[in-house]
Amino acid sequence: MQSYNAIAKAKDCVLLPVGERSRKIKWQVPRKANGWKFGFGRANVWYASEDNEDLKEYMKKLLYKIENYDGENCIK
Repeated sequence: MQSYNAIAKAKDCVLLPVGERSRKIKWQVPRKANGWKFGFGRANVWYASEDNEDLKEYMKKLLYKIENYDGENCIK
């Protein structure tokens, strides 16, 4: 199991259930090493600031998925 640190109000957060998180096609994270033209490099920090039309489209779709997610929230 991986650990993560973040500070935010619980009402502003969603913790996806393990089954939802593992849906790699739905929540795919781009990595340059895997052939993407944008995404994470060697570090696990990425600011998504490249000037790239593919990135803009990816971010648009990702924001839509986040804003419209209505599944289970594991934050209690």
